[in-house]
Amino acid sequence: MKIFKIISLCLIISMLMFVPVCARAGGGGSGGGSSGGGFSSHSSSHNNSSSSRGSRLFQIGIFALISSGAYVGFRIKVCKKKNASMKILKQIDDSDSIWDKKQLFTRVSDVYYTVQQAWMQKDLDTLKDYLSDSLYENWKTKIEWMDLRNEKNILDRVKLKKADIVSVYDAKNDDHDMIWVCIEGSMIDYTLKLDTNEIKQGSKKNQTFIEYWKFIRKENKFYLDEIRQKDEMDIDNFINLSEEIDNENVGSSLWNIKK
Repeated sequence: MKIFKIISLCLIISMLMFVPVCARAGGGGSGGGSSGGGFSSHSSSHNNSSSSRGSRLFQIGIFALISSGAYVGFRIKVCKKKNASMKILKQIDDSDSIWDKKQLFTRVSDVYYTVQQAWMQKDLDTLKDYLSDSLYENWKTKIEWMDLRNEKNILDRVKLKKADIVSVYDAKNDDHDMIWVCIEGSMIDYTLKLDTNEIKQGSKKNQTFIEYWKFIRKENKFYLDEIRQKDEMDIDNFINLSEEIDNENVGSSLWNIKK
């Protein structure tokens, strides 16, 4: 029985890890879904059935162990990048208050919750105050397309579980300042066909996800400029850099800096 308890615990851990969801703000989800079956057994033998059930649990447990191990490894890397970011912020926040870490986390949280609600309500006026010009135009087009298809993206139980700054770029030209934030959140997310009340995509189950959010500076505020899925970027490639001070780069490349 011990092995079944261990397997059950591992399964719970794996379920708590990120699962890509359907749409979210801006259609941020990369899609996906549960894999097809293949573990069914039609044997009439009780012993065979018990053996098959044990085998299924064992396979699930092994998968859960591997998945949970990968997640822990990922969080360790995120922590290293976060520490490097915090080190840079401590050096630059005195000369420019926009880099105050409390102010940054407040802004990230505010943007996260506000844009999810505004996206669901198709509130372009609100979105304009939180998105970069390019991302606003992109989302505006997507919202118009949803209207044409008579669809609405329903988001509920929206929660921000973790927000870790993993990259800071402090340019001499403030217009080029940017940060990348590793977002771990959860929500119910599905697309509804309004005329038939049919769920076209997603489900009413609460799911967890991990994304990278890029924020760029415009005057004295940071605006959401891009959302990328966890598997679209390599955490090792983020760096922390200030052109105003001497510091060592952390990582091998900086994503999407436009000078």
